[in-house]
Amino acid sequence: MNDTGSATKTTPGTQVTVTETEYALKLSRAAFTPGTYAFTADNAGKVAHALEVEGPGVSEAQTNRARAATRGWAWISA
Repeated sequence: MNDTGSATKTTPGTQVTVTETEYALKLSRAAFTPGTYAFTADNAGKVAHALEVEGPGVSEAQTNRARAATRGWAWISA
């Protein structure tokens, strides 16, 4: 992560952007297959949010807690 809080250009995996607001998530893709993903969580809400992903082969992978109007990210491989 660079000093602006965004993922660097060397982030491995398929890029997925998640826009977070209060009570809603909007993903840049709808389908996932096994592999490595780089999630960027854009907090467009008014309170802090963190994105957590769980599923087969993935246990509680999450982004850092992002303040309102900021960005967090995480690499997830399954």
